[in-house]
Amino acid sequence: MRGLLITLVILVVIGVLGYMFVGPQYNRLVDEDETINGKWSEVETQYQRRFDLIDNLVATVQASADFERGTLEAVTKARASAFNAMANADGGRNLGDVNKAENQLAIAMGGRSGGGMRGMMMGYQEKYPDLQTTKQFQDLMVQIEGTENRVGKARTDFNEVVQIYNKTVRSFPMNMLAGIFGHGEREYFESVDGAETAPSVRDGFSKE
Repeated sequence: MRGLLITLVILVVIGVLGYMFVGPQYNRLVDEDETINGKWSEVETQYQRRFDLIDNLVATVQASADFERGTLEAVTKARASAFNAMANADGGRNLGDVNKAENQLAIAMGGRSGGGMRGMMMGYQEKYPDLQTTKQFQDLMVQIEGTENRVGKARTDFNEVVQIYNKTVRSFPMNMLAGIFGHGEREYFESVDGAETAPSVRDGFSKE
């Protein structure tokens, strides 16, 4: 009987000590995961704003200029692909297609990687000076500049919290607990290829 009691006491002590260790570590994983979810929500918000502005930009150029049909059709198609990739990103857990679609959208809008919405606006400003006189185009310029900055910050903030989380789930013994509780590494947003190179404002704007 005494031996059984000792065994039970040992098991209880082990259980308590295990809970005291596992509980806080599990809560840490949950907290960091929820932080990532919060940052992802901001990413989605800024990307939706960008998608809306792309639609407005295409509509404005179509209405005000002898636009390049092929260029704007490519932008519209790339925008749809990027939107679908974001919708299927599983809360930021599947960024492979998002990164790929982001690169294709930048190419479509800027004529080369890294052009983006700023590159497209600059190109049309130079090619169609009359566009600059329309209030809608001027308003879009301001909104696009602010949105591109917010998108960049949202992506940076997301990557920062993912880096913290990934470091946690890769560290011993957290990597063992993370595996048990189904917490794996998360993906990062990648830099758009060619973003470090200033785009030519004339690239991608030949008439068709």
